[in-house]
Amino acid sequence: MQQQWRDTFMTSFRACFEPPQHDLMSKGVDLLGADLDCDGVLRAVYTHPLHTGRLGLIRRLDLAEQGDAPERVAVDIAAFDISEPLGNYAEQLGSPDVEGVRWWSLAGPS
Repeated sequence: MQQQWRDTFMTSFRACFEPPQHDLMSKGVDLLGADLDCDGVLRAVYTHPLHTGRLGLIRRLDLAEQGDAPERVAVDIAAFDISEPLGNYAEQLGSPDVEGVRWWSLAGPS
């Protein structure tokens, strides 16, 4: 994954959670931290008004996404993966880790 694509993605991703929020974003979702590694694995820690405590998403960006505009991919993940209620993914939430984060995944870490 190219560094420039990663940098643009992360800038756009973080901006989704800053005022004014994108129209697709749920109110009350706060991004606490995020990282996209060189293998295309995003780890994001956030709070959501419909869930107690801190949540963590681990999501691998597939090659098709990496071919798209990083700004569009960032908005899609922020709006549809993080901002939306977890639904059935809530069943994946285990006990909090040592930092108090309950992780869930769309495509497990490498």
